[in-house]
Amino acid sequence: MLKSGWVRDGIHMDDMKERGVAMASTDLLGKSLTEAESEILATYDALKRLAERDDLPPCAARNVRKALACMWQATNDLDLQFEQLYQVGV
Repeated sequence: MLKSGWVRDGIHMDDMKERGVAMASTDLLGKSLTEAESEILATYDALKRLAERDDLPPCAARNVRKALACMWQATNDLDLQFEQLYQVGV
């Protein structure tokens, strides 16, 4: 679970809770996320948003996609998400 005061998508967690934004608190098997798993998932989400952008310099775009591929493997192995990333070139 992301702690109070943390920022995700440029918004403080407390603001997201007040707006009713859903945040993953369990993995795909229903187990509660650890602090580390929450950070890993937040990093994966941030990289996914970056990979979807079309205004990155070529070197940044390729490296973001490489990092996203690595984080996809980690989040998939931890059962934090199950999706394919073909739409963002990974």
